[in-house]
Amino acid sequence: MYDIFLSHSGKDKVVVEALARSLKDHSITPFLDVWHLVPGRPFQEGLEDALATSSTIGICVGPEGLGFWETEEARAALDRRRTTADLRIIPIILPDTPVEIVDSMPPLLRRYTSVDLSGFPDDSAALQKLLAGIRGVTPEQQMGGRQPARLLIVLSGPSSVGKDVVLGRLMRRSLAKGYPCSLVKKVTTRPERREKTDTEYFDHVNSGEFRRRKKRGSVAAYIYVYGHYYGVDVDDLRRDSDSIRFVSLRSLAEVLELEEAARQIGYSMVKIFLNADVQSLKDRTLCRTMDKEDRQRRTEQILDDLGAIQANVEEYRERFDMIKDNGDHVAITDTVEAVWSRIRDAVKQHS
Repeated sequence: MYDIFLSHSGKDKVVVEALARSLKDHSITPFLDVWHLVPGRPFQEGLEDALATSSTIGICVGPEGLGFWETEEARAALDRRRTTADLRIIPIILPDTPVEIVDSMPPLLRRYTSVDLSGFPDDSAALQKLLAGIRGVTPEQQMGGRQPARLLIVLSGPSSVGKDVVLGRLMRRSLAKGYPCSLVKKVTTRPERREKTDTEYFDHVNSGEFRRRKKRGSVAAYIYVYGHYYGVDVDDLRRDSDSIRFVSLRSLAEVLELEEAARQIGYSMVKIFLNADVQSLKDRTLCRTMDKEDRQRRTEQILDDLGAIQANVEEYRERFDMIKDNGDHVAITDTVEAVWSRIRDAVKQHS
Protein backbone atom coordinates (compact mmCIF):
# COMPACT_ATOMS: atom_id res chain seq x y z
CA MET A 1 0.00 0.00 0.00
CA TYR A 2 2.83 2.40 0.86
CA ASP A 3 6.18 2.73 -0.90
CA ILE A 4 7.93 3.78 2.31
CA PHE A 5 7.06 4.03 5.99
CA LEU A 6 8.80 7.11 7.41
CA SER A 7 9.65 6.27 11.00
CA HIS A 8 10.83 9.37 12.86
CA SER A 9 11.08 11.16 16.16
CA GLY A 10 8.48 13.82 16.87
CA LYS A 11 11.33 16.32 17.21
CA ASP A 12 12.17 15.79 13.53
CA LYS A 13 8.61 16.06 12.18
CA VAL A 14 9.18 19.33 10.26
CA VAL A 15 12.06 18.06 8.13
CA VAL A 16 10.49 14.59 7.73
CA GLU A 17 7.23 16.09 6.50
CA ALA A 18 9.21 18.16 3.99
CA LEU A 19 10.95 14.96 2.89
CA ALA A 20 7.57 13.22 2.50
CA ARG A 21 6.31 16.02 0.26
CA SER A 22 9.47 15.76 -1.83
CA LEU A 23 8.96 12.00 -2.22
CA LYS A 24 5.37 12.57 -3.34
CA ASP A 25 6.67 14.95 -5.98
CA HIS A 26 8.66 11.97 -7.33
CA SER A 27 5.59 9.68 -7.46
CA ILE A 28 6.43 7.91 -4.19
CA THR A 29 3.64 7.13 -1.72
CA PRO A 30 5.00 7.60 1.80
CA PHE A 31 3.31 6.74 5.07
CA LEU A 32 3.52 9.60 7.54
CA ASP A 33 1.65 9.33 10.83
CA VAL A 34 0.30 12.90 10.78
CA TRP A 35 -1.07 12.31 7.28
CA HIS A 36 -2.56 8.86 7.60
CA LEU A 37 -3.52 8.00 11.18
CA VAL A 38 -7.26 8.44 11.70
CA PRO A 39 -8.27 10.52 14.75
CA GLY A 40 -10.29 8.51 17.25
CA ARG A 41 -8.77 5.16 16.32
CA PRO A 42 -5.96 3.34 18.19
CA PHE A 43 -2.76 4.66 16.63
CA GLN A 44 -0.74 1.52 17.43
CA GLU A 45 -2.93 -0.54 15.11
CA GLY A 46 -2.60 2.05 12.37
CA LEU A 47 1.19 2.01 12.71
CA GLU A 48 1.27 -1.81 12.68
CA ASP A 49 -0.87 -1.96 9.53
CA ALA A 50 1.32 0.59 7.76
CA LEU A 51 4.51 -1.21 8.80
CA ALA A 52 3.09 -4.47 7.45
CA THR A 53 2.04 -3.00 4.10
CA SER A 54 5.05 -0.80 3.28
CA SER A 55 7.65 -2.15 0.86
CA THR A 56 10.40 -0.02 2.44
CA ILE A 57 10.93 1.16 6.00
CA GLY A 58 12.84 4.44 6.36
CA ILE A 59 14.33 4.97 9.82
CA CYS A 60 14.98 8.72 10.06
CA VAL A 61 17.94 9.48 12.33
CA GLY A 62 17.86 13.05 13.60
CA PRO A 63 20.10 15.24 15.78
CA GLU A 64 18.81 13.67 19.02
CA GLY A 65 18.79 10.08 17.80
CA LEU A 66 15.91 7.61 17.75
CA GLY A 67 12.79 8.35 19.77
CA PHE A 68 10.89 5.73 21.82
CA TRP A 69 8.27 4.87 19.18
CA GLU A 70 10.86 5.04 16.42
CA THR A 71 12.96 2.45 18.25
CA GLU A 72 9.91 0.21 18.53
CA GLU A 73 9.16 0.66 14.81
CA ALA A 74 12.77 -0.18 13.93
CA ARG A 75 12.53 -3.39 15.96
CA ALA A 76 9.26 -4.30 14.23
CA ALA A 77 10.86 -3.68 10.82
CA LEU A 78 13.84 -5.87 11.70
CA ASP A 79 11.49 -8.64 12.90
CA ARG A 80 9.50 -8.45 9.65
CA ARG A 81 12.74 -8.56 7.64
CA ARG A 82 13.37 -12.09 8.96
CA THR A 83 10.35 -13.42 7.07
CA THR A 84 10.15 -10.89 4.21
CA ALA A 85 13.38 -11.09 2.23
CA ASP A 86 12.54 -8.26 -0.14
CA LEU A 87 11.73 -5.73 2.60
CA ARG A 88 14.14 -2.80 2.39
CA ILE A 89 15.23 -0.99 5.57
CA ILE A 90 16.96 2.35 4.97
CA PRO A 91 18.50 4.42 7.78
CA ILE A 92 18.02 8.05 6.66
CA ILE A 93 20.47 10.55 8.14
CA LEU A 94 18.73 13.90 8.60
CA PRO A 95 20.38 17.36 8.53
CA ASP A 96 22.48 18.44 11.55
CA THR A 97 22.80 14.89 12.91
CA PRO A 98 26.16 14.51 14.74
CA VAL A 99 28.40 11.61 13.79
CA GLU A 100 28.16 10.33 17.38
CA ILE A 101 24.41 9.85 16.94
CA VAL A 102 24.92 7.99 13.66
CA ASP A 103 27.55 5.76 15.25
CA SER A 104 25.19 4.98 18.15
CA MET A 105 22.51 3.40 15.95
CA PRO A 106 21.62 -0.18 16.98
CA PRO A 107 24.14 -2.64 15.46
CA LEU A 108 21.45 -4.52 13.53
CA LEU A 109 20.31 -1.26 11.95
CA ARG A 110 23.85 -0.26 10.99
CA ARG A 111 24.02 -3.37 8.80
CA TYR A 112 21.76 -1.68 6.25
CA THR A 113 23.04 0.82 3.70
CA SER A 114 22.07 4.30 4.85
CA VAL A 115 21.28 7.44 2.86
CA ASP A 116 22.89 10.67 4.03
CA LEU A 117 20.33 13.45 3.65
CA SER A 118 22.35 15.94 5.69
CA GLY A 119 22.24 18.25 2.68
CA PHE A 120 18.44 18.05 2.25
CA PRO A 121 16.67 19.72 0.48
CA ASP A 122 19.55 20.97 -1.70
CA ASP A 123 21.28 17.64 -2.28
CA SER A 124 19.44 16.13 -5.24
CA ALA A 125 22.01 13.33 -5.65
CA ALA A 126 21.28 11.99 -2.15
CA LEU A 127 17.54 12.19 -2.78
CA GLN A 128 18.03 10.18 -5.99
CA LYS A 129 19.87 7.57 -3.94
CA LEU A 130 16.93 7.36 -1.53
CA LEU A 131 14.50 7.05 -4.45
CA ALA A 132 16.63 4.22 -5.83
CA GLY A 133 16.47 2.40 -2.49
CA ILE A 134 12.70 2.82 -2.25
CA ARG A 135 12.28 1.45 -5.77
CA GLY A 136 14.72 -1.40 -5.18
CA VAL A 137 17.22 -0.40 -7.87
CA THR A 138 20.80 0.84 -7.88
CA PRO A 139 21.51 4.59 -7.99
CA GLU A 140 22.86 4.12 -11.52
CA GLN A 141 19.63 2.43 -12.63
CA GLN A 142 17.67 5.23 -10.96
CA MET A 143 19.56 7.74 -13.15
CA GLY A 144 18.70 5.76 -16.28
CA GLY A 145 22.05 4.04 -16.58
CA ARG A 146 24.23 7.15 -16.41
CA GLN A 147 25.30 9.61 -13.76
CA PRO A 148 25.19 13.35 -14.44
CA ALA A 149 28.51 14.90 -15.40
CA ARG A 150 30.25 16.45 -12.42
CA LEU A 151 33.44 18.47 -12.69
CA LEU A 152 35.76 19.45 -9.88
CA ILE A 153 38.05 22.35 -10.76
CA VAL A 154 41.11 22.49 -8.52
CA LEU A 155 43.28 25.60 -8.42
CA SER A 156 46.59 24.96 -6.72
CA GLY A 157 49.64 27.09 -6.15
CA PRO A 158 51.88 28.68 -3.52
CA SER A 159 50.62 31.11 -0.90
CA SER A 160 49.72 34.58 -2.29
CA VAL A 161 49.70 33.44 -5.94
CA GLY A 162 46.14 34.72 -6.38
CA LYS A 163 44.13 31.48 -6.29
CA ASP A 164 41.08 33.03 -4.63
CA VAL A 165 40.99 36.00 -7.03
CA VAL A 166 41.17 33.75 -10.09
CA LEU A 167 38.67 31.32 -8.56
CA GLY A 168 36.16 34.09 -7.88
CA ARG A 169 36.34 35.34 -11.46
CA LEU A 170 35.98 31.83 -12.83
CA MET A 171 32.86 31.24 -10.75
CA ARG A 172 31.29 34.48 -11.96
CA ARG A 173 32.11 33.49 -15.54
CA SER A 174 30.61 30.03 -15.02
CA LEU A 175 27.35 31.41 -13.62
CA ALA A 176 27.12 34.00 -16.40
CA LYS A 177 27.44 31.19 -18.96
CA GLY A 178 24.64 29.20 -17.32
CA TYR A 179 26.77 26.53 -15.62
CA PRO A 180 25.61 25.88 -12.00
CA CYS A 181 28.68 26.04 -9.77
CA SER A 182 29.74 26.49 -6.17
CA LEU A 183 32.73 26.40 -3.88
CA VAL A 184 33.57 23.23 -2.01
CA LYS A 185 33.38 23.96 1.69
CA LYS A 186 36.41 23.41 3.90
CA VAL A 187 36.74 22.27 7.50
CA THR A 188 39.15 24.19 9.70
CA THR A 189 40.22 24.59 13.31
CA ARG A 190 40.79 28.29 12.69
CA PRO A 191 38.49 30.60 14.70
CA GLU A 192 35.66 32.27 12.85
CA ARG A 193 36.23 35.65 11.25
CA ARG A 194 33.83 38.56 11.04
CA GLU A 195 33.25 38.26 7.29
CA LYS A 196 29.78 36.95 6.45
CA THR A 197 31.18 34.54 3.87
CA ASP A 198 33.51 32.90 6.40
CA THR A 199 30.89 30.49 7.72
CA GLU A 200 29.60 29.89 4.18
CA TYR A 201 32.98 28.63 2.98
CA PHE A 202 34.32 27.11 6.21
CA ASP A 203 33.00 24.74 8.83
CA HIS A 204 34.77 25.72 12.05
CA VAL A 205 35.43 22.82 14.43
CA ASN A 206 37.78 22.02 17.28
CA SER A 207 40.82 19.81 16.78
CA GLY A 208 39.08 16.74 18.24
CA GLU A 209 36.16 17.01 15.81
CA PHE A 210 38.59 17.59 12.94
CA ARG A 211 40.41 14.35 13.78
CA ARG A 212 37.11 12.43 14.05
CA ARG A 213 35.97 13.66 10.64
CA LYS A 214 39.31 12.80 9.09
CA LYS A 215 39.17 9.31 10.62
CA ARG A 216 35.76 8.57 9.10
CA GLY A 217 36.78 9.98 5.70
CA SER A 218 34.78 13.22 5.85
CA VAL A 219 37.90 15.38 5.50
CA ALA A 220 40.44 15.02 2.71
CA ALA A 221 43.49 16.93 1.52
CA TYR A 222 44.22 18.30 4.96
CA ILE A 223 47.09 20.64 5.76
CA TYR A 224 48.48 22.36 8.85
CA VAL A 225 49.28 26.00 8.16
CA TYR A 226 49.54 29.16 10.26
CA GLY A 227 48.81 27.14 13.39
CA HIS A 228 45.55 25.59 12.20
CA TYR A 229 44.28 22.55 10.30
CA TYR A 230 42.43 22.92 7.02
CA GLY A 231 40.83 20.21 4.92
CA VAL A 232 38.27 19.71 2.17
CA ASP A 233 34.77 18.84 3.42
CA VAL A 234 34.13 15.57 1.59
CA ASP A 235 30.52 15.47 2.82
CA ASP A 236 29.91 18.84 1.17
CA LEU A 237 31.56 17.62 -2.01
CA ARG A 238 29.37 14.53 -1.98
CA ARG A 239 26.02 16.18 -1.36
CA ASP A 240 26.07 19.27 -3.60
CA SER A 241 24.25 18.88 -6.91
CA ASP A 242 25.97 21.67 -8.87
CA SER A 243 27.64 20.35 -12.01
CA ILE A 244 30.85 22.35 -11.44
CA ARG A 245 32.60 22.65 -8.08
CA PHE A 246 35.63 24.80 -7.35
CA VAL A 247 38.27 24.44 -4.66
CA SER A 248 41.71 25.93 -4.04
CA LEU A 249 44.58 23.93 -2.58
CA ARG A 250 48.22 24.62 -1.92
CA SER A 251 50.33 21.48 -2.29
CA LEU A 252 50.60 18.62 -4.76
CA ALA A 253 50.00 16.13 -1.94
CA GLU A 254 46.64 17.77 -1.19
CA VAL A 255 45.62 17.61 -4.84
CA LEU A 256 46.48 13.93 -5.19
CA GLU A 257 44.61 12.98 -2.01
CA LEU A 258 41.52 14.91 -3.09
CA GLU A 259 41.70 13.38 -6.55
CA GLU A 260 41.18 9.91 -5.10
CA ALA A 261 38.23 11.02 -2.94
CA ALA A 262 36.63 12.90 -5.86
CA ARG A 263 37.01 9.89 -8.15
CA GLN A 264 35.15 7.67 -5.69
CA ILE A 265 32.29 10.18 -5.51
CA GLY A 266 32.06 10.40 -9.29
CA TYR A 267 33.79 13.64 -10.20
CA SER A 268 36.07 14.31 -13.15
CA MET A 269 38.84 16.63 -12.00
CA VAL A 270 40.56 19.45 -13.86
CA LYS A 271 43.79 20.36 -12.08
CA ILE A 272 45.21 23.86 -12.65
CA PHE A 273 48.51 24.99 -11.13
CA LEU A 274 49.24 28.71 -10.77
CA ASN A 275 52.89 29.63 -10.42
CA ALA A 276 54.86 32.83 -9.78
CA ASP A 277 58.34 33.98 -8.84
CA VAL A 278 59.24 34.73 -5.24
CA GLN A 279 59.39 38.51 -5.69
CA SER A 280 55.88 38.68 -7.16
CA LEU A 281 54.53 36.65 -4.26
CA LYS A 282 56.29 38.83 -1.70
CA ASP A 283 54.96 41.96 -3.40
CA ARG A 284 51.42 40.64 -3.06
CA THR A 285 51.79 40.19 0.68
CA LEU A 286 52.59 43.91 0.91
CA CYS A 287 49.16 44.66 -0.61
CA ARG A 288 47.35 42.76 2.11
CA THR A 289 46.22 44.15 5.43
CA MET A 290 48.19 42.20 8.05
CA ASP A 291 50.54 42.85 10.91
CA LYS A 292 54.29 42.37 10.76
CA GLU A 293 54.19 38.93 12.36
CA ASP A 294 51.55 37.64 9.91
CA ARG A 295 53.50 39.02 6.96
CA GLN A 296 56.65 37.29 8.18
CA ARG A 297 54.82 33.96 8.55
CA ARG A 298 53.32 34.28 5.07
CA THR A 299 56.72 35.06 3.57
CA GLU A 300 58.17 31.97 5.23
CA GLN A 301 55.27 29.92 3.88
CA ILE A 302 55.90 31.27 0.37
CA LEU A 303 59.52 30.14 0.53
CA ASP A 304 58.48 26.70 1.81
CA ASP A 305 55.89 26.35 -0.97
CA LEU A 306 58.32 27.34 -3.72
CA GLY A 307 60.95 25.00 -2.32
CA ALA A 308 58.53 22.08 -2.50
CA ILE A 309 57.60 23.00 -6.06
CA GLN A 310 61.19 23.18 -7.23
CA ALA A 311 61.94 19.83 -5.61
CA ASN A 312 59.10 18.14 -7.51
CA VAL A 313 58.89 20.21 -10.69
CA GLU A 314 58.70 17.22 -13.05
CA GLU A 315 55.88 15.62 -11.09
CA TYR A 316 54.00 18.92 -11.13
CA ARG A 317 54.26 18.98 -14.92
CA GLU A 318 53.03 15.40 -15.12
CA ARG A 319 50.15 15.65 -12.67
CA PHE A 320 48.50 18.95 -13.59
CA ASP A 321 46.33 19.54 -16.65
CA MET A 322 47.59 23.11 -16.94
CA ILE A 323 50.43 25.14 -15.43
CA LYS A 324 49.94 28.89 -15.78
CA ASP A 325 52.19 31.72 -14.69
CA ASN A 326 50.28 34.22 -12.58
CA GLY A 327 53.20 36.36 -11.58
CA ASP A 328 51.64 39.82 -11.48
CA HIS A 329 48.22 41.43 -11.26
CA VAL A 330 48.08 42.07 -15.00
CA ALA A 331 48.51 38.35 -15.61
CA ILE A 332 45.32 37.48 -13.71
CA THR A 333 43.02 38.39 -16.61
CA ASP A 334 45.09 36.27 -18.99
CA THR A 335 45.07 33.43 -16.46
CA VAL A 336 41.28 33.53 -16.11
CA GLU A 337 40.84 33.40 -19.90
CA ALA A 338 43.24 30.49 -20.30
CA VAL A 339 41.78 28.49 -17.42
CA TRP A 340 38.20 29.18 -18.52
CA SER A 341 39.03 27.82 -21.97
CA ARG A 342 40.28 24.63 -20.33
CA ILE A 343 37.13 24.36 -18.19
CA ARG A 344 34.89 24.95 -21.20
CA ASP A 345 36.61 22.11 -23.06
CA ALA A 346 36.10 19.83 -20.04
CA VAL A 347 32.39 20.72 -19.83
CA LYS A 348 31.93 19.83 -23.51
CA GLN A 349 33.85 16.61 -23.08
CA HIS A 350 31.73 15.41 -20.15
CA SER A 351 28.32 16.67 -21.28
